[in-house]
Amino acid sequence: LSGYQPLPEGAVHLGLSRIWRLNKANAPAIGSLGEILHQNSLKTAVIGNADSDLVKRNGAAMLIDGAGRIDYSALGKVTLQEDPHFPFGYRSDCQSILKLWREIKFKAQAVVITLGDLERLERFSRYLSEGRYAYYRNLVIRNYDQFLQKFLQEIDKETTLLVWFCAAPPEKLVKDKERATPIAFYHADFAKGILYSSSTRKAGIVTLYDVQATLTAFLGVTPSLENNGRKIWRIDGEWDSLQGESRYLISNYQLRWPLLTYLGYLFIFLFIITIISLILRFKWKPFYQGLAYLLLFFASIPATFLIESWLKPANNWLVIISTTLIISGSIFLTAVSLGKKDLMKTYSVIGLLTVILIAVDGFTNGLFGMNSFLSYSVMAGARFYGIGNEYLGFLLGAYIGVLALNWPILKERIPKIKFLLWGGNFGLAVLLVHPSLGANMGGGISAVLGLGLTNYFLLGQKIGWKEIIKLLVATLLLIMAVGIWDYFFSGPEMSHFGRFFYLIKSGDLNGLTEIIYRKWSLNSRLIGYTPLTKFLLGILVIVPIIYRKSPLFVVEFTKKYSFLMKGFLGMTLTALIALLVNDSGIVTVATVFLFGIVLLLLIFINELISKRGVSVSND
Repeated sequence: LSGYQPLPEGAVHLGLSRIWRLNKANAPAIGSLGEILHQNSLKTAVIGNADSDLVKRNGAAMLIDGAGRIDYSALGKVTLQEDPHFPFGYRSDCQSILKLWREIKFKAQAVVITLGDLERLERFSRYLSEGRYAYYRNLVIRNYDQFLQKFLQEIDKETTLLVWFCAAPPEKLVKDKERATPIAFYHADFAKGILYSSSTRKAGIVTLYDVQATLTAFLGVTPSLENNGRKIWRIDGEWDSLQGESRYLISNYQLRWPLLTYLGYLFIFLFIITIISLILRFKWKPFYQGLAYLLLFFASIPATFLIESWLKPANNWLVIISTTLIISGSIFLTAVSLGKKDLMKTYSVIGLLTVILIAVDGFTNGLFGMNSFLSYSVMAGARFYGIGNEYLGFLLGAYIGVLALNWPILKERIPKIKFLLWGGNFGLAVLLVHPSLGANMGGGISAVLGLGLTNYFLLGQKIGWKEIIKLLVATLLLIMAVGIWDYFFSGPEMSHFGRFFYLIKSGDLNGLTEIIYRKWSLNSRLIGYTPLTKFLLGILVIVPIIYRKSPLFVVEFTKKYSFLMKGFLGMTLTALIALLVNDSGIVTVATVFLFGIVLLLLIFINELISKRGVSVSND
């Protein structure tokens, strides 16, 4: 099947060739743990199975090497006992497993034991009533508890690290998006408390990569470069406190996609209605004012969800909708009041509040963002701290929108506006890219290049190769400075910046190409999800072309609102850069354009119903 020779006392994964074919992009990660253990002359072993009506020994795959081999194994019926009263007529023979453990522990340094009764029950659950399923589940847990008590007596916690975990949650929980599973460590270094990893920076939340990194560190082995995990340690805390936090994160994740989908369709519907109304040119002024206020209300949603995540209301539809309406309404009415009912000033207040809240979130390691419906999700596992690509777009879009809208006033009242402009640029870049703050390398690059180009536009400076080279050099210097800081000063909290520098230092071109490939493949998948993403890509291409080769009506419009159009061009190029340098960069494109589209529509509405081209007002 594979061309590799199985080990005499061990086992081999018969489906390895199929796994290779199905996971070409992640081929280096397959068997990485077993491979690095074998490279360091450490032996591996597996005991137990989850066989039912089918052979199921997936737990053993944790320790296979690149050839699919394990040194020692006891995988068949030797670990089972017949029980006609249990699903499929078999259950784990704990006495036999203990006996096998006593024999293997002197031969192998890493051992996986699979107690497959929960898996057998899960496969049989379709034939059981809920009451009978609960009966068997309680029976299995009691048996596991008794086994664990005996097993702990066999372990020297000074020399052995026991990791007890569930490989996958039940099928029903997976369908409900409850993908997190419990994990416990038993060792002298892990006293009572909860687990912590610098790869997540969230108490009680670790990844499987962290488990692998902890195992290799315990065995004195340098982890492979493909492993993004960090060593796990304990911190003070009560484990039962995690249950409530876990339930909240799960319910938040369950509500997230339906809520964002509905909001997305509502915004698209509002956008279409506004465009049609502008084309038809109705004469009813309050109608356009209403559309403008609805657009501003939508612009307040990103700030609303940040505040809402800090308040942590109950995650049910009635509470979330009510809370969202109340907070958004309060932000909107406050902005209208501070803006003195002027649409453009109202936009500025909402945009400035959004920038401030996201910046505060970056400085506080996710005080708001962790539970925001518009931020990264811990349950999705893509990001656990810093500023995600969603709020990266809102930050840059709101900043450019507010800056462009108020540029004439800023230019007139601030003598050295040029220094303030570049200071704001690099201040935001550092906030985004620093590993202890935003920890978003792509965000920092987008800020330096995108905001830099926007600065040139607003300052009326011609952009040539000299200006572009300056921005590229500034970007390189920023990345090097932050990467060196992360590599030498972050210690166990080192982020992916430090790892990036480690790859460069080690000359691992495969690791670097892997990062590039991952970014491209993720963006490709996201772009293919909906037609809306292709529409956004069209905007990225069309706007610069129109700006350079403008039709007559665009030329006239651009002359009247030159600073605003320069800001929108800056948004477009910033979004394009974000797309190229970020994982899921298409998400940033969408969130950047929220403030850009709202600003453009407000200008069009203002142009239609304002006699002198001034902002709409009820005065």
